[in-house]
Amino acid sequence: MESAWLDRFIQAWCSHAKAGGPTGKDELVDLLKVMDTRVRYEIVPTRSVFIGHEGIESMCIGVYEVSPDLHLEAVSQLTDGRFFAFEYVATGTDLRTGDIAGAPPARVVRRGCSIGEVASDGRIMSLREYPEPSWV
Repeated sequence: MESAWLDRFIQAWCSHAKAGGPTGKDELVDLLKVMDTRVRYEIVPTRSVFIGHEGIESMCIGVYEVSPDLHLEAVSQLTDGRFFAFEYVATGTDLRTGDIAGAPPARVVRRGCSIGEVASDGRIMSLREYPEPSWV
């Protein structure tokens, strides 16, 4: 299987925070197009699991609520046609930081990687994400 599907997926995945926001409908549609309806997505350090398109939408909303300006950039990727992996750098504002004394939320730069499996039709069946521990 050619690997153009991986480029399409990574491009859609890099917009998943926007997909969870009020103006992210097009980004969500693009992301769900490249995912199997039964996709299983896991954030491994937190043991958070999201199943199917509804789960992915819920995850995107959660990411948007934590960091509405999150930007992801893929820095490496590989695939054998069935399994894939990519490394990314995430930058954004972590709204969970700051304090009641008025300190603003912190701008963060974090790294992570994702590993998954793709179906023969090029749709993502599973994705396991390993973000840098201080991000989760």
